[in-house]
Amino acid sequence: MAKQSWWHRVWHGLDPEPPPTDQGAPPIARSPTFESAIAKAPDEVESYAAYAEWLKEREDPRGMLIALQATCRSRIDEQHSNGVVRTLEPWRTLDGENAAVARDLVARFPIRLGGDPDPGEHVEWFCGYWRRLRLEIPVLEKATQSMQARLEWVVNHESARFLRTLSVGFPKHRDVVKQLPQLPATVQALHLGAADYRGGDAGEFVFGPITQGLSTRAPGVEHLVLQGGGVNLREQLDLPRLRSLELITQHLPAKTLHAIATSKLPVLDTLVLWLGKTSAEPHEIGALLATPMPNLRELTLVHCENLDDVVAAIVDAPWLPSLRRLDLSSGGLTARGVMLLERARGRLGLEQIDVTGNPLDDDATARVASLVTRSAVELFPRG
Repeated sequence: MAKQSWWHRVWHGLDPEPPPTDQGAPPIARSPTFESAIAKAPDEVESYAAYAEWLKEREDPRGMLIALQATCRSRIDEQHSNGVVRTLEPWRTLDGENAAVARDLVARFPIRLGGDPDPGEHVEWFCGYWRRLRLEIPVLEKATQSMQARLEWVVNHESARFLRTLSVGFPKHRDVVKQLPQLPATVQALHLGAADYRGGDAGEFVFGPITQGLSTRAPGVEHLVLQGGGVNLREQLDLPRLRSLELITQHLPAKTLHAIATSKLPVLDTLVLWLGKTSAEPHEIGALLATPMPNLRELTLVHCENLDDVVAAIVDAPWLPSLRRLDLSSGGLTARGVMLLERARGRLGLEQIDVTGNPLDDDATARVASLVTRSAVELFPRG
């Protein structure tokens, strides 16, 4: 990888624009017909393979890259290919028996094929295009480009045409949504914030007009992860396609809980909240849990100190009979909370439950296990 690659220079604001193409690269070939077919089913290999033959006939190097990567799709690490960002790790770039040939091709045309990112960036390829992309925004003092311009250059790259997951790490104390450009229509999962945050004080992340930004810039988003030392939502969300919402933090203000409770999320099926040192009282958490969420199937409340009082709200929630997975890990659940769950046994249809990291003895843990209808207590570590 070049020490001062064009990707590096553009991303760090050292040049206003990248060069139009790599030296010796033939003109870019485009077929709206093939691209439309791929966009309708971006995980289906057959459409890519047909496009590869068309591109190879026109000597476009992406045709060969598609063909090479299509042969190794079965070796992709599916644990990190499900469209949901939970724990961010370096995603593999190329795999399979043709990996060496594909790497050589990308090294020959790094700008055209998008194969020359900074070492801190992570790319997962799928059939010649980026499927998952992690970008870390640098703190710049003498940059000639705005952050939004750099992001726009990346997401409009030819390799991002069928992007499914985008993760962007911003410096703290920044209204991140305002910096987002128009994202590819295929983007379903969006992660914003400090990807390496696992606790402690990382500063507050203020996520301002999310609805105003995402509804127009990421209309296809179904999974949203906001992560940082503090997560502050200033307004309710109006995201009719959002299925999964996850807030990873050690400080969740009461106003953020209220914003979620008043949001319009008609198809939400997964809600993950790291409560930590929240300023919210148990009754304020209970007000969120009392909100009608008819499609909710998974609820995670991590690091909840007053968990017994919160469980009292859970067992009275209108969506409880439909809940299938409940994660109450690393909190303050005691025997009193377990008793409340037992009293609600008739309303429970849980298939999985996690109470690890709570001050429970073996007897209380076994009683929790008896509440699961189809499997034993399972663990869901979150890094």
